[in-house]
Amino acid sequence: MQAGGGFQSALALFKRADERAAGLISRASIRHLFRSLGFHDGDVENILQSVGCPQEDPVMYEPLLRWVFGEVAADKSDYSDQISPSQYIGLLREGQSVGLDRLHSLRGRLCRGREPKHFATLGHGMSCFVLGAEGLKLFLDAAARNDGDGAPLEMLLTIGYDILDIYEKLQAGWVFDLVVWKAVDYDPPCATWEGVASTLESVYPVAAEHMRVHLAELQQRGSGVSSPAGYAALQAQHRPEVNGYTFRADASQLKYEDFCALASAGKCSASMVRKFLYDSIGLNDLYAGTGYTILADGSRGITEYIALNMRRGDLQHEATALGAPTVTECLTRISKMYEVLITQSSGLQSFHLSRWLPAEEIPPAGTGRRISPSPKDVADMFRRGERFSPGTVLDGLCCRLQVGKDASWFATTAGQVKWGRKVSLVGASDQILRFLESPRALDCLLLAGLTLSDALFYVKTGRGVQLTICR
Repeated sequence: MQAGGGFQSALALFKRADERAAGLISRASIRHLFRSLGFHDGDVENILQSVGCPQEDPVMYEPLLRWVFGEVAADKSDYSDQISPSQYIGLLREGQSVGLDRLHSLRGRLCRGREPKHFATLGHGMSCFVLGAEGLKLFLDAAARNDGDGAPLEMLLTIGYDILDIYEKLQAGWVFDLVVWKAVDYDPPCATWEGVASTLESVYPVAAEHMRVHLAELQQRGSGVSSPAGYAALQAQHRPEVNGYTFRADASQLKYEDFCALASAGKCSASMVRKFLYDSIGLNDLYAGTGYTILADGSRGITEYIALNMRRGDLQHEATALGAPTVTECLTRISKMYEVLITQSSGLQSFHLSRWLPAEEIPPAGTGRRISPSPKDVADMFRRGERFSPGTVLDGLCCRLQVGKDASWFATTAGQVKWGRKVSLVGASDQILRFLESPRALDCLLLAGLTLSDALFYVKTGRGVQLTICR
């Protein structure tokens, strides 16, 4: 069988991926290309063994490709059934989906912003993450389930967004659009540690060099999901004088010029490299270095690629606005996650709280009785001085503790109507249980975070205390 254009395109990609070693290619680059053609890593290893490739890097790419395209992957070398970017956008708008095997020649980027200038480039820094066939397939499937309307929340979560990050961006007025192009025009490497290093060579060459110097340690301890303890130790190594130091909490940014100065002085450790990657290209705590996204519950997501940021006008592409999920959808999802955390012992493992909290701050597994009394039933218990049995969990209730001089101060949960307040802080159902344990006004004020001085002031000024309970 003749390999045809598919082989020539693949060969060109291989040559571009490793021009420094003519005729040779690393296993990492092999896996990257074969993923784009629909193979899994296990398939690649089996193929390498079948054609007698050595275990060590690098291997000769041309005989390997000719064998693969000529003997076992004729259907994968034929791109005639691949859809174009414009066809993809059309399917997305119409709420239709296609098989994964028809998307391997496409790449995409989910862009976000508040105003037109935010959408002039693929990302907001020197680099950005890019979607492959798996991610683009999720968009089509989500649009098909939602009749092509909007950017479904589940889709954003599946491609690696954090629910709280989505909520913050929605509150700030951000919206999303999707850019799609042909991989043959621009095919960035998978976002493995090596892929990141190769991408940074042209923009941050000193950082790329030191990434490779510390590559083994980064692979072992550079990820908060694959090595929580190692990652915590790596962060502590960066600022040992700060107890409990994390990159996330550090407001200072490690700029490239400062990084280069430290490197020249021989002070560039693995922790310094990881701090730079966190600050400069967005490799946050959830970055695993495997080439796949990591979801909130710790499971593997989709293949992700790392690309240099560029102006969208410099890349032949198609794009479509996606809008955004609603704030209500985000809050509903956050509430569901909270319920899982407090009621299921498996929830503690599923959401990997130990990665983010000290052991003493992780809530115990919920084993009590879950009930949904009415607000009136709970208010009557206050009046009678009754309590719920130990381990009871109240479902769907919240409360507001207010202080005022007269009835007008309690006209709304935010005080007098004339104040015009639109929002107010409320307590969760577990605070209602604490109030029931000590129902006296003074105890409730102290439990709500007020001081004895505050309470004395309220007494002197003749103010009363009211607890409002609602669903």
